[in-house]
Amino acid sequence: MNRAKLFIENFFVYGLGSVISKIVPLFMLPIVTSLMPNTFYYGLNDISNIVISFGSAIAIMGMYDAMFRLFFDKDDLEFKKQVCSSAFYFVMVISIIVFAILIIFKSFFLSYFLVHINIVIYL
Repeated sequence: MNRAKLFIENFFVYGLGSVISKIVPLFMLPIVTSLMPNTFYYGLNDISNIVISFGSAIAIMGMYDAMFRLFFDKDDLEFKKQVCSSAFYFVMVISIIVFAILIIFKSFFLSYFLVHINIVIYL
């Protein structure tokens, strides 16, 4: 395969997807913050984003990068299907485990992060 063509394919797969995922929150931040009635909710939003980012990083475990790296190794369609399905099932199983842990320890996380706040949160 031509190196220039390989570079362009990798740029669109890795580079453009990463850039778009960083641009969307930049445009959404003013919209979300204008809808929040109280500055208290900014902190809740940040804590929620941190917990979600941490849980996502654990659930994905670099599997997408590994999948894309192996995906272009061979041109065999069955090999590509096997790589994609293996990555998908792995991420799904780990995501369900992380979700279950967050649900089971929900009260612990709420009491840890919201220890100084006198509000009632219904979940």
